[in-house]
Amino acid sequence: MAGIKVGAGNFCMGGGMAIAAAGTLAPALRGGGSFHGGRLATDQPTRPHLLAPGIQPDLYIAAAVNDGSLPPEMAARF
Repeated sequence: MAGIKVGAGNFCMGGGMAIAAAGTLAPALRGGGSFHGGRLATDQPTRPHLLAPGIQPDLYIAAAVNDGSLPPEMAARF
C-alpha cells in the first residue's frame, strides 16, 4: 500500500474534526480540509488550530466573508 495518500475533509463542526484528525494522525493522514468550519480557533484546550502546523503537506480552509462561526478575529488566530 505504499504511495497511498489519504486526507480528511468535512463541513461545519466536522471541519474542526478533520483538522484535528489530520494534525493528530500525520503523516499517515496527508492533509485536511474544513468547509465552513466553526470554532476552529477558540480558547478551549482541544482547539483544532493548534494541530494545524503538524498537517503535511496540505490544509485547506474555506469560510464565508460574513461567517458567524469563524469571525475575523478567530480566522486571524487560526
